[in-house]
Amino acid sequence: MVMTYSEAIEKGFVRATFNDVTWTRGYVSRTVKLNNSLVVPAKGARTGQWYCLAPSMCSTRYCHRVYLIPPPGWGEQRTL
Repeated sequence: MVMTYSEAIEKGFVRATFNDVTWTRGYVSRTVKLNNSLVVPAKGARTGQWYCLAPSMCSTRYCHRVYLIPPPGWGEQRTL
């Protein structure tokens, strides 16, 4: 399930911490608003968290990866 940053905040997602932002190689336009960025699930050591890519104002080769923590019980009631 993919959603935008603003939809994730409405559903109860919380930013991990203010300084829990990592650099990721890639370009995100500086005109993009964070509220319109797509939120996708993380893999690897960050499984269970979600992230979105935010523009970097000091580099065009890298962007910021902002992590979000889902609300309690998120994803437990999955049905096939």
